[in-house]
Amino acid sequence: MSSKHFQSAPASDCYDGRTTLTGCEDSLIVNNNAAATLLTLQSLCAGREVIISRGQLIEIGGSFRLLEIFTLSGARLREVGTTNRTRIEDYAAAIHSRTAAILRVNPSLEAATNCWEGRNAASSLDVPV
Repeated sequence: MSSKHFQSAPASDCYDGRTTLTGCEDSLIVNNNAAATLLTLQSLCAGREVIISRGQLIEIGGSFRLLEIFTLSGARLREVGTTNRTRIEDYAAAIHSRTAAILRVNPSLEAATNCWEGRNAASSLDVPV
């Protein structure tokens, strides 16, 4: 197919549609969760702390780990709780003047990524398991 079959709408048409749809002054559309998370953290939380449960430090977007997303964004990661349980008291104790947000991962993402590749990694590095 030639490129003449693929005509994009003028940028102003997309802009008008997004602002009408969302009711926002401005908006940005991205194609995956990793990009959305990075841009949100970078725009709203850079230089400040974001609280997240240790059990939610997952890998998203195929190969992007939340820890890497935090590093790229400039936001400071503040882990609370344990890998299998985080209580409301854990979050409450972590909140202070430098807290920008609390990040909560969608449970379906959490469950879908609950796997351990340690045995394969250990054997490839000649580390006993």
